[in-house]
Amino acid sequence: IKLIMIKNTVIITAEKKDKTIIKTIQSCLNQTNKNLEIIVAYSKFKDENKIKKNINSKKVIFFKIKKKLKNKVRDQLFKIEQSLKISKGRNIFLLDGDDIFNKKKIEIISKIINNREIMILDNYFTISNNAKFKNKIMNHKKNYFYKRFINDWPKNVCTSAISIERKLLFKFFKEIKISKYKYLAIDILLAIYCNRGGKLLRVNKFFTNKIELSDSVDKNYVGYDNRLYWHRRLEQHRYNFFIKKKSYFNFDFLISYILSFLFRI
Repeated sequence: IKLIMIKNTVIITAEKKDKTIIKTIQSCLNQTNKNLEIIVAYSKFKDENKIKKNINSKKVIFFKIKKKLKNKVRDQLFKIEQSLKISKGRNIFLLDGDDIFNKKKIEIISKIINNREIMILDNYFTISNNAKFKNKIMNHKKNYFYKRFINDWPKNVCTSAISIERKLLFKFFKEIKISKYKYLAIDILLAIYCNRGGKLLRVNKFFTNKIELSDSVDKNYVGYDNRLYWHRRLEQHRYNFFIKKKSYFNFDFLISYILSFLFRI
């Protein structure tokens, strides 16, 4: 009997993604690389039986996690961590339950990882109101002075564009106490963590479609007049301190600190 080792695992966080989850799963089943498992992590679907009937594949594991955290950002982290524990793939691909993979993504990205302890960020399209936009990284944000006086963390990160070697993701969850962070999502936490040791690699190929929905968690943090925007930004600076093992004082940190403080009054 020839045993087939699973090389790739897609972890889909699917909470409240009833309307889009079938299309998201199908984008994984349509991959040119068929050596994969798909873990769909959720606490509740409105019509669980209907979703399962539409997915006829042994590659898909519906992983029901009864525990659900009130904080949506932490809940996503918790579901990814629990899914990682039951996964078998050497390469882990993260995917939100409303986003879509290009059919060649896993084939190409798995070859790039090639057993190395690295995280890959591919490029992505943003789809909003049936319009499709290319994600663009602003060149001025790569400038030394911008990094010195504003911030130096990776830009334009997206959960569904993250692919990471299994051991590296385990190390992240072992070293980072995710309960400490109230506002930071898995994408920026991982990007800053992996960037520290030069383990973050960008691939300028558009392998992901990010669907913008009106009820997405990120919408809660948009706008300079939004208190959550500044609370998150300050927390991001403090996390950056922890990862770099040193504090810094710059214009961006000062503004974030002051505005976050004023919003708390």
